[in-house]
Amino acid sequence: QIQRQLLPEKTPPSMEEWLNFGQLYRPSSGVGGDYYDFIEMDAERMAFCIADVTGHGPGPAMIMAMMRAHLHSLVRSESSVRHIMEKLNERVYRETPADVFITVYLGVYDRRTGDVEYASAGHNRALLFRYQSEAVEELPGGGLPLGLEETELFGQILKTNAFDFIAKWTLIF
Repeated sequence: QIQRQLLPEKTPPSMEEWLNFGQLYRPSSGVGGDYYDFIEMDAERMAFCIADVTGHGPGPAMIMAMMRAHLHSLVRSESSVRHIMEKLNERVYRETPADVFITVYLGVYDRRTGDVEYASAGHNRALLFRYQSEAVEELPGGGLPLGLEETELFGQILKTNAFDFIAKWTLIF
């Protein structure tokens, strides 16, 4: 119950006119480290993410809640996906045991430009379905998960990418 309250139920109000989200969440056990979110950065930009903490049970759920708090704070103070991910990695690395890591796929949508900037920290690839061309594109995943290495090495490996949101699309994680 508590974990479900940390997950969004709908699109942020400033984006309702522009975007629509659907989600299905079924934890494999009572609680765990699964997480997704849509976070309003300002009236024009929104961050979205999906993440998974290693393991199952109360420990990973607590780490997920800690990571969520850090992510919400960083999304409001940082402007780029790279800076958010690097600072998030720094905090996760410092605050979790060595055997714990978090895979994260993070994107930022800017409705002024129609661009989405995104990056993966050890997460699986995502699929992008473009309605107009009826084509499926693979968006790269991989990279180092959060919390495995210090920020310098993490930053060297982290790659950011972008795509346009001009036409209708569906993003699948």
